[in-house]
Amino acid sequence: FIEPFAGYGFNRSHAACYALIGYQTAYLKARFPAAFMAALLTSDQDNIDRIAIEVAECREMGIEVLPPHINESFEEFAVIADTENKLSRIRFGLNAIKNVGHTVASEIITERKRKGKYKNLTDFIERGATKDLNKKSLEALAKVGALEGLGERNQIISSMENILSYSKNFQELKKSKQTSLFGEAKNFLPEINLSQTEPASPKQRLSWEKELLGLYITDHPTKDYQEYFRKMAVPLKEIDASVVGRSVSIGGVISSIHKIYLKNQKTRLFVLLEDMTAKMEIIVFPKLLEATADFWQ
Repeated sequence: FIEPFAGYGFNRSHAACYALIGYQTAYLKARFPAAFMAALLTSDQDNIDRIAIEVAECREMGIEVLPPHINESFEEFAVIADTENKLSRIRFGLNAIKNVGHTVASEIITERKRKGKYKNLTDFIERGATKDLNKKSLEALAKVGALEGLGERNQIISSMENILSYSKNFQELKKSKQTSLFGEAKNFLPEINLSQTEPASPKQRLSWEKELLGLYITDHPTKDYQEYFRKMAVPLKEIDASVVGRSVSIGGVISSIHKIYLKNQKTRLFVLLEDMTAKMEIIVFPKLLEATADFWQ
């Protein structure tokens, strides 16, 4: 009895439980799309490839995915309701930013819940002045736009020494227990002044997002070329076994180039190309590389 049952019993049990999960998730996605996608993104937050696919899915569903922000983000992906326009948006979690760390993210959110939103950069530095909020984490927050509204990204990065100096002085002032007549240590220090530099270019902002979030959020480098790509190239997500043996044209932005040195002293490149639908690794063999070397600089 056991051996014949093994031919179908295990498969039947799997089919039943997967069908149940399928119905449950389909129901949640249909009835609570933003909450469902936020939960899905959170469950995959350590897998950049899955995050990119799911963010694209959100956009196809009409759900806007916003970059992280210290006054709206939580540690994980969260739904931000816009009751006035009856829209739901998903805000990136602070945990998803490289170089920020769970401790810093937790402290930022705990302090915001305790005393309200951060009013300006000085307020943020004073309330978040801990040993964990260092230069690396501050730069990461600025680069991905998490400090938007408190200062322009490039200006904050250019003023980093002033900001860190203010933070150090404020901590020392707190330790010394000196206060003004009104009992506020911050009255001893002037406001943080940001350097007057050129704002970060759209290209630079996207580059920072890609570096620290693993994908483009506010825009995509190929967005302006979509009409051209539609006419001239096959979308990367459509490249499959059906095109084997055929020549196809593809287009996108180069995310990275990895150079490999072969035993015969020649070089091969592994190039990661991505468009708004997917990403693909392309191999540039030595013979082709020799003929097109300048192109890959």
